[in-house]
Amino acid sequence: MLFSEISGRTVMSAAEATTLGVVDGLVLAPDRARVAALRLRKTGGSANLLPWSGIRAVGEDAVMATDRDALRRPDGELKPLAEASEDLVGKRLLTEAGTDVGQLVDIDFAADSGAVLTLRTADDQYPGTALVSIGSYAAVLRVP
Repeated sequence: MLFSEISGRTVMSAAEATTLGVVDGLVLAPDRARVAALRLRKTGGSANLLPWSGIRAVGEDAVMATDRDALRRPDGELKPLAEASEDLVGKRLLTEAGTDVGQLVDIDFAADSGAVLTLRTADDQYPGTALVSIGSYAAVLRVP
């Protein structure tokens, strides 16, 4: 599933059948090449992250969270990941040698596991496992 397909999608609580928010971003864990959480907007509170463990299903029309208690504030181990992943789409992609390979335009991830499959630029794509780190200016890739 592409981030561009899930962005703006409603997030519902399966337990309460209520709206929790709208998908606004992805929080990536580069060391695991996984989506650590979804960043939400319009949550009605300060808890705006839905950790992957709190997702029951990613459907065509909505993301189903286990319940409202699954929402988290950006603290603990999620805080540095959330800060680094802020405005992720649009960041530069650099190789470990410092070569600019383009701007990140989309992220393809497995809807069932959160595994990052590919990072896409306008002209190319790179495997999610190539992601080394994410900083305020760019994400760094290990490419052969």
